[in-house]
Amino acid sequence: MITLEQVNTQWGRYYLDPDGVRYDSVTTILSKTQVPDANLKRWLAHATPAQKADAARKRDEGAKRGTAMHTMVENFFQHGVEGEGPYWNSIRRFLDLVEVVHEQELRVAHSVLRYAGTLDMLADVDDEPTLIDWKTADKIKPVAWIKDYFLQCAAYTAALRHEDGDRIE
Repeated sequence: MITLEQVNTQWGRYYLDPDGVRYDSVTTILSKTQVPDANLKRWLAHATPAQKADAARKRDEGAKRGTAMHTMVENFFQHGVEGEGPYWNSIRRFLDLVEVVHEQELRVAHSVLRYAGTLDMLADVDDEPTLIDWKTADKIKPVAWIKDYFLQCAAYTAALRHEDGDRIE
């Protein structure tokens, strides 16, 4: 596996290998290739400053929630510490299905296509190597809204297969 340094900018994230070769971040690529939602554009055009501030607050809360969830999962597998709260409760039964944790926060890269990312966990579930990327949300989202999640996992899977020959389904 390639050793990469993560670089965060106001325009997104990318990675650099030891020779200075750039690998674009999967999540940054996906954010820049999304088709703009017409409803969101309409809302933004008419939203008040207070509404936009509320939306930014919710976005920031979501980021904090995701970070807290990742920390709870890492503490559970590294130290046996149980998490708490509704998001923890929603995944707790699944965690019992995890047989072996191979890596947490695993950086993966595709050296030919020059993209990279950090998957949350590579573990065995039901005797199968399984790529896991934790997501949190206040409400269940329609599949149409989360297609990028599937693309993100597909990109990570392709990188693992390309670099290590791992067969993750």
